[in-house]
Amino acid sequence: MTFRAFTKGFFRSLGFDLRPLKSVPFGVDWRWDLRGVSKGREPECIIDVGANQGQTALKLAEEFPNCRIYSFEPVRSTFDMLRINIRSHTNIIAINTAVGETVGAIEITDEPGSHANTTVWHPDTKRTHTASVQLTTFDEFCDKQAILFVDL
Repeated sequence: MTFRAFTKGFFRSLGFDLRPLKSVPFGVDWRWDLRGVSKGREPECIIDVGANQGQTALKLAEEFPNCRIYSFEPVRSTFDMLRINIRSHTNIIAINTAVGETVGAIEITDEPGSHANTTVWHPDTKRTHTASVQLTTFDEFCDKQAILFVDL
C-alpha cells in the first residue's frame, strides 16, 4: 500500500474525503469556484450586497487582495461593525445603503445583532424594530463611481 493510499484511507475512516483541489466538484468551496469561473484572472471589482459585518468581503479580500470590493450594508448598527472589521483592508469600501430596483428610501427591519434584517416580510409578521434606509440601484451606483465592469 502506498503512502497516498494509506493517508486517503485513514482520513476516509474519519469521515473526510481528500482529493486534489483541481478535482473538487463545483459548489463545494465557493472561493475555489470563483477561481475556476474567473479562469485564473484576478477580478477587479466585486459587489457585496447585504455585507453584514464583512464576513464575505474579508474572505474575498484574502482571496483577491488587488480587487476593489464594494460592501453594501444598509442597517446602521451592522454597518458600524462592518467598518470596524474591514478597517485594515483598503480595498474594501463600505457603503451604508441598500440596493434595489429604485433610488430613494425603504423600510428595513433593524433587529440588534441580527444577520437576517430584511425589506421583505409577511403582512402578519410583527416588526418591533424598523428603520428607513437609503436605497440605490446598481446602475445608479456604477454610474456615480464610473464603474464600467463588475466581475462578481
